[in-house]
Amino acid sequence: MTIYLKRSTQSVPLRHPKVSDKLILMAAKTFSQQISLFLKVGLFVSCTCIHFKAAAVPYIEGGTSLGSILNGDHFFNESGASVSGKAFVGSLSVYFTTPELLDLCHFDIGLQNRLSLGSTATSQLTLATPNLAARFEFFRFYVGAGGSPFPLGGTTGLGGLKHESGTYSFFFEGGLIWRVVPEFQIVPTFGIEEVKSASGLSPTTIEYGIRFRFPINPHDQSVSKKPVKWDGFRYPFGVMRE
Repeated sequence: MTIYLKRSTQSVPLRHPKVSDKLILMAAKTFSQQISLFLKVGLFVSCTCIHFKAAAVPYIEGGTSLGSILNGDHFFNESGASVSGKAFVGSLSVYFTTPELLDLCHFDIGLQNRLSLGSTATSQLTLATPNLAARFEFFRFYVGAGGSPFPLGGTTGLGGLKHESGTYSFFFEGGLIWRVVPEFQIVPTFGIEEVKSASGLSPTTIEYGIRFRFPINPHDQSVSKKPVKWDGFRYPFGVMRE
């Protein structure tokens, strides 16, 4: 393509880099497809979030447990960094419960913050992990799992926490659910948490204890028309009440 610029009485040719019309059309088509895909995904996520917000019932859960911090030498960079049976394992979580499937089970999605503390002769081992988590509940039992890309650890207590590059954590848990009253539940729990780094799995945290669950507005009829299920103080000898 040649463009002429008129200067005085002479025409001076100015060459412009040659661009393929087909390439321009392909780029425009690709850009259009990307915009269309972005809008479709955005619409789907928006509709899903609106539906989830309308259908989900939140609950807050917290508790303290006895536990163990094992094989922590690599993560804490300290020889003998283990506490067996005398560690403190706590958690504070918020979950959203999805509608029941076939009136038998349901999923929970939320954020679980875990904290593990253990004392050795020379240091205070500390592991803190903010986890994205999911649970599957059926009858009076549940199993769950989650993970965090930012495990924080230290040997001087909460004030010395830091994140080591290239590490991440994950956990598995399970337990029983005693729905004492609609607003309060007791949850005996067993869980295992691992931290993964380039040197392997270190540390391994084991917990066994009790958590306390507080459903938020469990009688909300805008979520479910069914009566709230609860056990009362007869558990485990009675049937679930409504």
